[in-house]
Amino acid sequence: MNRPSNQWLRSRSRRIVFAAGCLSVCLAGPVLLPAMAEPSMTDSQVKALCLLNFAKYVEWPTNAFPYTNSPIRIAVQGDGPFTAALQSSVKDRTIDGRRIIIQVVHSGEDIPACHILFVSFAESSRAPGILKQVNGRPVLTVGEAPSFLGFGWMINFVTRNGKVRFDINMESARKAGLRISSNLLQLADTVRDNPK
Repeated sequence: MNRPSNQWLRSRSRRIVFAAGCLSVCLAGPVLLPAMAEPSMTDSQVKALCLLNFAKYVEWPTNAFPYTNSPIRIAVQGDGPFTAALQSSVKDRTIDGRRIIIQVVHSGEDIPACHILFVSFAESSRAPGILKQVNGRPVLTVGEAPSFLGFGWMINFVTRNGKVRFDINMESARKAGLRISSNLLQLADTVRDNPK
């Protein structure tokens, strides 16, 4: 009988860790991975749960939070199914003892102080200008358009083979002073890393 390789076991272990993180965010329901979503879940629901889980695998600089119990602020550019799914997912949840606050930002409004910024496909033409508003700030930028990673966004959702997946731009995260856990990097389909 063939034994699984060490690499396969490590990869499976990382997926279990990520799934456990999702479970702790959800507190109920199925263990969820981007590639293993329950068929009844919409893409918006899968992305919302993944976005919450990203916060568990990102380390912000100490000055990003004024207090040890300061909330995690998530700004969402625009409104729609994703916003509703995210608001439903965060209800009564905390991450590392921090409450989660969702701030909806309408087109043309300035991006408020936040820790995570999500911009939908509908805003893709404005992505470079939106990104300029948070340049130099420790903000995890997440999008869902093919061009976002090239613009300098840190995480971008993609759909491959009918499954929601994500790519990561490590160089952009590093420039913002964010550290992304290797556990999350192992789950990404693509990791861009061009250290200077």
